[in-house]
Amino acid sequence: MMGDLLAAVLHDRPALTAARPLAGGGQVEEWDQGVWCFTPAAPSQFDLVLSAGVHGNETAPVELLDQLGQALLDGSQPLGCRLLLILGNPAALRQGVRYLDEDMNRQFGAQPGGGRDAQRAHALRQHIQRFFADGAPAALRVHYDLHTAIRGSLIEQFALCAAPDPANPHFDPLAWLAAAGMRAALLYQRSAPTLTAWTHSQHHAHAATLELGKARPFGHNQAIDLSQLAQQLRHWLASPPLPAAPNTTPPPMPCFRVARDIPRLSDAFRLHLAADTANFTPLYPGQLLAEDGDTRYVIDEQDARVIFPNPNVANGQRAGLVIVPWG
Repeated sequence: MMGDLLAAVLHDRPALTAARPLAGGGQVEEWDQGVWCFTPAAPSQFDLVLSAGVHGNETAPVELLDQLGQALLDGSQPLGCRLLLILGNPAALRQGVRYLDEDMNRQFGAQPGGGRDAQRAHALRQHIQRFFADGAPAALRVHYDLHTAIRGSLIEQFALCAAPDPANPHFDPLAWLAAAGMRAALLYQRSAPTLTAWTHSQHHAHAATLELGKARPFGHNQAIDLSQLAQQLRHWLASPPLPAAPNTTPPPMPCFRVARDIPRLSDAFRLHLAADTANFTPLYPGQLLAEDGDTRYVIDEQDARVIFPNPNVANGQRAGLVIVPWG
């Protein structure tokens, strides 16, 4: 059943006209269409941002956040932390499309576009900045941006996040992600123009993009099992956590790093993979992965895999990533 928040977004109307008390204590305010700030009754040292729908055709995580929001509104979900709940791209959600003008999750870098998706990305930056500025200076900041993928995946639920900071041994982001049901992590060491990379770099949040299965329309997500993620999010909402203990064991999940991007340079780009190639499909040394005019992308890495293969991106954007085991 659709909750009040998602219904308002899909019908292009406000969900709230004023701050509203929560049945379980605290209050919620609507800062913008698809943006709600939930404040607990007691002061909190945990600031949590949950976002979904940055791509408007990725509906399973949108349904999950709508359920969490409805549970907070009706009092069936206790609230012990500050929460910013975001449905990222309302106009794209209403149309059931990935984006309107340009990929919104590429609009958080130094050179965003000028279309409607970029304007919405700018608004989200302002809301997130306000949310963290209003929190306690020493609060633990966590941001999870929930997605589903165009293709299937050999590892269905995985995370993309910055490599753990060895200078901060008191927080283990990989343990948190494993607790939320992630089965692998892609760790990056350089900035990207994505929402969570921006939140991490600009606000020092422990931020991760969660890939949760294959993208499907609203009402057709029964095959995606988000029960472990939902259970863990409910636990964190109710009981603000302390940072995890220092990680003295091997990572709780397989970890990978990007060996290289595969950029689409021109209309001559050709990706030599089947249309149904899944994320994490192994690649072999010597394999011709793609061609772009005189440019050839040949695999020379050991134990390589491919994720996000998509030959239909705009020129200048990545058409896939070659990843290898971390270490």
